[in-house]
Amino acid sequence: MCGIAGVLAPRRGIVDAHEVAQLDAAIAHRGPDGRGVLSLTHDDRWHLGIDARDVPAGRLALVHRRLAVLDPTAAGQQPMLHASAGLAVSYNGELYNFRALRETLSREALSRETLAQGGAHFTTRTDTEVLLAAYAQWGVAAFARFEGMFAFALLDLRQRVLHLVRDRRGIKPLLIARVGTGEGARVAFASELRALLPLASGWRLAPQAAYDYLRNGLTGHTTASMVQGIWHLPPGTVLSLSLDDDHPATQLDETLARAVRFDDAMPNARRGAAPSIATRDEAVALLRTRLLASVDAHLQSDVPVGAALSGGIDSSSIVACAFAARDGDAPGGQRATLQRAFTFASGDDSDETAWAARAAAPFGLPLQHVTVRDTDLVDDFDDVVTALDEPAGSTSVYAQYRVYRAARESGIPVLLDGQGADELLAGYHSAHAVLAAEYWRTGKLRDAWRLLRTPPQVVGASVGPWKAALARILPVPLVAVGRALARRTLVPVWLDRTWLERHGVRPRDLMSARTLREQLDGDLTMGLRTLLSYQDRNSMRFGVESRVPFLDPHLVQLCRSIPAPWLFGSEGRPKALLRDAMRGLVPDVVLDRRDKVAFRTPQQAWLRAGHARFAPLLDSEPLRALGLFARSAPLRPLWDAAVLGRRRYVDVCWRWINFARWLEQTGVSPP
Repeated sequence: MCGIAGVLAPRRGIVDAHEVAQLDAAIAHRGPDGRGVLSLTHDDRWHLGIDARDVPAGRLALVHRRLAVLDPTAAGQQPMLHASAGLAVSYNGELYNFRALRETLSREALSRETLAQGGAHFTTRTDTEVLLAAYAQWGVAAFARFEGMFAFALLDLRQRVLHLVRDRRGIKPLLIARVGTGEGARVAFASELRALLPLASGWRLAPQAAYDYLRNGLTGHTTASMVQGIWHLPPGTVLSLSLDDDHPATQLDETLARAVRFDDAMPNARRGAAPSIATRDEAVALLRTRLLASVDAHLQSDVPVGAALSGGIDSSSIVACAFAARDGDAPGGQRATLQRAFTFASGDDSDETAWAARAAAPFGLPLQHVTVRDTDLVDDFDDVVTALDEPAGSTSVYAQYRVYRAARESGIPVLLDGQGADELLAGYHSAHAVLAAEYWRTGKLRDAWRLLRTPPQVVGASVGPWKAALARILPVPLVAVGRALARRTLVPVWLDRTWLERHGVRPRDLMSARTLREQLDGDLTMGLRTLLSYQDRNSMRFGVESRVPFLDPHLVQLCRSIPAPWLFGSEGRPKALLRDAMRGLVPDVVLDRRDKVAFRTPQQAWLRAGHARFAPLLDSEPLRALGLFARSAPLRPLWDAAVLGRRRYVDVCWRWINFARWLEQTGVSPP
């Protein structure tokens, strides 16, 4: 788990050593255990060193900062070479099936002399070496065999190509930019957007991304970043850049559009077909089996492993499965035992520490409470905004930030997390509302009533379940009324509609799903990508690897093949399928919870404590120069009513100040 970066210059160009040094410094926090630089010179020779001063300037530079989890010896340092095959890689991530791949490659090496000569003899315990050997054997078809979270830059000198690759769900980030102008423009890439900003000047805000964030709290959910000219590589794709291209940065946006989905392009190497499930009981059994297998694979580590534990069903399931796997047969002997769990203690009505204690107690798992004073956020504010790379949707990111800081301070560099379960298994109250509306529209009135009379108890939800369902039941001519009921007007009064129109912004309707499957697919792509971006940046700020077993590709494939209504069961309870699958592993008292507490924080108290620091940001020069906010509805009175007054607090107040400080820090100009 690491930070990666690099620059590819035109065929006759040079990557400036200062650029390499800037990239290296910008991602240093992501890898406290090692560093390295590779330079490819114009005579097609590569040179390895610790930093830019150790290597001659070339036309390609690969940069790496290492967080050592597997084989933490010097043997795992990167960039790593497969010299006989002409390969080099700078890799960020974990391949949870790397042992199975290594065994397959070793078997094939015995029967293929050419492969044996190519390097299927392994000298490290790393998955990086397996990645290189797999590509040497199978070429780009190897990518479809990889199961895990990853983003990497792979140099193939024989094919004269640089491959940029990102995992299927976008767990690990990879951003790509055009740097410079004219014939000297370069392609630059990095694990974080802020690493790319110092390489050029004149960056401008992306209008659609700004709207998506300010209105809906979304970032990193599409290929567009918050900055024009910097893109997120689409999840599950490989982008191949020719080393013989005179001007590789020309029309980079069009090049990105041609990124290939590696699963679709390599059918012979794809995972098996989705299982055929005849009954709900079969679905329950398969879900239990797959989740146990995924957690088992995610426990592979040569360093201590812990867990983020809220006391909800998702994180409690991860902990229970980890202890169920403890006594099993672990090939290779590298399965770790959970050392400690970390839970955020909010100290208000959403505090779940008592539930976390109930989930941890049966396993004797030490539980550490992470507490935050009301004044802490203002003290850490600048670092939080910097660490998150792009603006974040609510102050829950600060609670997450503190959990990862506590893990690093406790000497635990790997945490398991329950992220993804809500999106796969219908944990959000919006899924409940959509299914009720779907039943109503299709004439299944009894089923609709069954759901509506047993609404989920969502602590802190801004909209009640009945209103959320009614907003989706209304016919198309009354959709605007439905949005108002659900407080989802597309252009709130504090945004300037003329500005949005002038810059071609398309307001997004997040209530457009007509079926539960559409809603879940939307949650899995847009909403989850945003949450994963926060999780990556917060964890890597402190050199912690965050693992998400629910996003194992086999488990995702299973959940998406299960009939959506089965997820709720006969009583219409959210995540009923997961509750049934975990019965006997997770304590019943946790599984039988009727309430759902989103990862909430005492936002109003925190912002009120930092009012003197935060409120002036609403009148900051970058925010005023942008012109995006409506003059007819000044932000300061709205802020005072929400933060200092009695009006129900909403997340947008945090977004305003987060966005304003982000503009100040980055210097990004208006579009």
